[in-house]
Amino acid sequence: MSAELFVHRSRDITACALYEDGVPTELFAVREEKKAAASGDILIGRVANTDASGTMTFVDIGEEKKAVLFSADRLPGARLSQGDSVLVQIKHEAAGTKGAMLTMHVSFTGKAVVLMPHENFVKLSKNIEDEGRRMRLKALGKSLTDRFGCAFIMRNSAAEMKDDEIFSEAETLFSEWTRIKESAAAVRPPQLIKNADDPVERILKRHDASVVYSDAEGEYPTAAERIKAAAKAACAPRVELECGGYVIEDKTEALTVFDVNSGGSTCGHTEVNLDAARAIMRKLRLENVGGIVIVDFIDMTGDADRERVTALLKRLAKKDSVRVTVYGFTALGLMEIARQRTVSGSAGRLVLENI
Repeated sequence: MSAELFVHRSRDITACALYEDGVPTELFAVREEKKAAASGDILIGRVANTDASGTMTFVDIGEEKKAVLFSADRLPGARLSQGDSVLVQIKHEAAGTKGAMLTMHVSFTGKAVVLMPHENFVKLSKNIEDEGRRMRLKALGKSLTDRFGCAFIMRNSAAEMKDDEIFSEAETLFSEWTRIKESAAAVRPPQLIKNADDPVERILKRHDASVVYSDAEGEYPTAAERIKAAAKAACAPRVELECGGYVIEDKTEALTVFDVNSGGSTCGHTEVNLDAARAIMRKLRLENVGGIVIVDFIDMTGDADRERVTALLKRLAKKDSVRVTVYGFTALGLMEIARQRTVSGSAGRLVLENI
């Protein structure tokens, strides 16, 4: 699979689109003047108050709406009182009437590893299936944990990297954590300590793009056009399938629904559904859909056909850079999927309005 990254930077916006085998699969965009805390930002906040049940702590992070720190996202044994300073990371950005969601379990993501300074374990990506590689990376992860006293998650890219490259990245991430602790001790809350990664770096950490095209300084002037094409695909409510069928997307506040239609296709229902499954999983990534997803596939008569569709969805879910759970078909024949929420807002609309 070939991967190409197209980058556009201007005074107003930074945007990038990832194409895999010529098809847009991921899109990121941020306003340069954006002030609101973004997913992944690390801040020093000030505890405002805790609800009566003790499950929610409201934290002032310098925004109009107080951010929320749930008990499950606190460090073990952490006791927070009004006015206390607390080092947190943005788990979910503020959206609508809700403030940002926080976690004290900060993490630092590299290309090969994720470092979690408050934990102590080693985990491997489920996508690493070769037993020899798993044994090598598990042993390396153990040595990293012993060396730095942190938890490490070995990402899929680590399987293709040398041990010394992975160790060097871990050392860099640990040094970043050390700098953040020092900075946090020297400032008064609320204060931003670390900005979330640039969207270009974010994609490059997740994927091995073989070529990067940028329109900066006229290097690749049509990069913006490729990004706009990806944005139009992300915003389109209808997806045409290669087999001649089509998929309609409908969003509600609670969930996202995809309705598969055979259209003018002469293929069987199962083949249309398999084609739709590929298109839907691409659309989830491209549009960065989060939350509950329901798919109304065309009726299939046999369990074997439903199992083929389910197996394909699960295989494609492993390619996603965020957590995707394929639950299977309900009693009513609807496919249930859940995709991890990351950032709020539509990168597609932001691109189309500013490029």
